[in-house]
Amino acid sequence: TAFEEEAAAYLGGGVQVVTTCNATTGMILALQALGLKPGQAVILPSLTFMATAQAVLYAGGLPVFAEVGDDYTLSVPDLELLLRKRKDTAVVMPVHTYGLPCHVQEIQAAVDCAAKNTGARISILYDAAHAFGSAVGPQRGGTYGHAEVFSLSVTKMLVSVEGGMIASRHPTLIRQVRRMRNYGIEDNYDTHWPGLNGKMSE
Repeated sequence: TAFEEEAAAYLGGGVQVVTTCNATTGMILALQALGLKPGQAVILPSLTFMATAQAVLYAGGLPVFAEVGDDYTLSVPDLELLLRKRKDTAVVMPVHTYGLPCHVQEIQAAVDCAAKNTGARISILYDAAHAFGSAVGPQRGGTYGHAEVFSLSVTKMLVSVEGGMIASRHPTLIRQVRRMRNYGIEDNYDTHWPGLNGKMSE
């Protein structure tokens, strides 16, 4: 709990933080908390670690791969093309490749435009596995989209041997993941939500 509070204070931007046993579990729980339904499309870059796509599959979504640009992050023109073609898109999942932030403003604008044109709700969930401490101008990673998921494993910038961390400015999402990472238990050992054992080790 203290670690979550300190991480949220470091990231700033009014985010809250919830930890998980690893980033893959964090992505699965975040996708489910965002309301991803079975078979809905999740657009992600073709250059990423396998866990990004596997999390989409475990959450019940359909991975749809987009091109990357010269900086190896999600190509915004290809994203715009896929958003026009895939009306079943529920989530866009860009990756801050090797910690290099994506074109966050352009991605947000593309998703906002697609949502306006289709009337659909499209969430943005960043795979920020390598990106703890990165920033776009004065705004740190962890404060973009609906949520961002960091990895705390041995090859990352912030290491806890194993672990994951979800940062979001949406308190409802944080509360939902907090329940889901503990078998969906809310109180009195009663399960109210789908869940699993996704808690971070003390």
